[in-house]
Amino acid sequence: MEYKIKPYEWQERAIGLGSERDYFALLADMGTGKTGAMINIIRTIFNTDKRKQSVMIFTPLSVIGEWISEFEKHSNISSKDIVRCDRIFNRHGNFAKKTPLLKDALDGKKILLLNYDAVSRDTYHNFFLHHPPDIMVLDESHLIKNPQAQRTKFILKLGALAGRRYIMTGTAILNNVSDIFTQVMFLDKGKTFGTNLIMFKKTYMVDKNDWKKGRVGYFPNWQNKQTAFPKLLDKISPLCIRVKKEECLDLPPLIQVVREVELTEEQKKLYITMAKECIAWADEQDLTSPFVAETATTKLLRLQQIVSGFCKQEDGTIVKINNNRLNVLTDILDDVYDGTTKIIIWAVFKQNYLDIAEVLTKKGITYAILTGEQTLVEKERYLTDFRQGSTNVLIANQRAGGTGINLAEASYSFYYSRNFSLGDHLQSQARNYRGGSEVHEKVTQVTLISKGTIDEEIGESLSGKHDTLKNIIDKLKAIMPT
Repeated sequence: MEYKIKPYEWQERAIGLGSERDYFALLADMGTGKTGAMINIIRTIFNTDKRKQSVMIFTPLSVIGEWISEFEKHSNISSKDIVRCDRIFNRHGNFAKKTPLLKDALDGKKILLLNYDAVSRDTYHNFFLHHPPDIMVLDESHLIKNPQAQRTKFILKLGALAGRRYIMTGTAILNNVSDIFTQVMFLDKGKTFGTNLIMFKKTYMVDKNDWKKGRVGYFPNWQNKQTAFPKLLDKISPLCIRVKKEECLDLPPLIQVVREVELTEEQKKLYITMAKECIAWADEQDLTSPFVAETATTKLLRLQQIVSGFCKQEDGTIVKINNNRLNVLTDILDDVYDGTTKIIIWAVFKQNYLDIAEVLTKKGITYAILTGEQTLVEKERYLTDFRQGSTNVLIANQRAGGTGINLAEASYSFYYSRNFSLGDHLQSQARNYRGGSEVHEKVTQVTLISKGTIDEEIGESLSGKHDTLKNIIDKLKAIMPT
């Protein structure tokens, strides 16, 4: 079979193995070309079987547009044979009016791109279960790691009826080895690990609270056994191909820079008060509108907000705090932006987006903002503008812009603020350090950190030095600036 784009060596192996099997996993780092490999597996199956087959590809909503682009790059499959189900689901009208559109696509052996959330609705379950696909693909398959979730239960039922099953992810296991359980069960219907999650946990994990069992307040605390990973890898190796980014791509150097941001006196005062008392005031003369943290998680959120330059009062009002973070960002932009430089600025909070946008506007730098509140059409337009040069800076939320999107045009990414999600962080890092980054001499990631604050705790959490809320809360007093 001829390829439109010559595959990497690992992709060729994956195409050969995957097209010969009824189920297979592409466990490859983000940015290594999983989508291209999967499209060519589908093409090979079509060519080998000499017949059209129905295909269901489940993917996050924000990535559906990327799949369309990748099909154009890697295949000659007609756009008429690719159906975006997000557009069917978003149309007005009841389910009965949508059924013929879906039925025509399935009976016509077309490729359906479905977002996980849309098929979480019970309305569609019976229809799809009565029209199972010949080929079923789960992109970002870690999204079904929760066996109790409705979408996981439905995906497992539908997968059991599909002819061939494939999963794709770069983060099959983040911290807990049980993440892999339902993903593998989807593939082989329980042949490898069975269908009982508790039995799986007893084999590969240990309950640290087992000594409390039978007592009031007992709740299991499952932790990975030291031998878990080697045993798991032995079990799943026949089912998959595993690829690390550094093994298969000739990428430019990744330069990771930390830029220190000193807290202002106003920030220090608010930070210390919030960390100690869970309540603080921007104006000590006005005690009617405090910043309040009623829970430990809210306290962490408030500390993150203060460090990044604002806080939210109890009535919802946003109060901007004098801070140096925007000044440091401005200095970095002065150093690296030459009028055409492509930059991603990752941030967590809405107020961050607005503050960053104000800086860019003053400097005359074109930008777009990518958040979870935008429509898919808006996101795709902003991404096209960024790639084609209408805008040079993308301000993005790690969750909204960090999954499955190719932003290799950017040679710089800045972390203005971060959350505690390792998955979000790894996904965002891979957006511009991936296949396609070879066009740059280097890729630079700059993280803004205020020493001795929650910023450092987030960094330690993401690096795996600790990963529990309790650990972080216990250290709050130790990280207060002096």
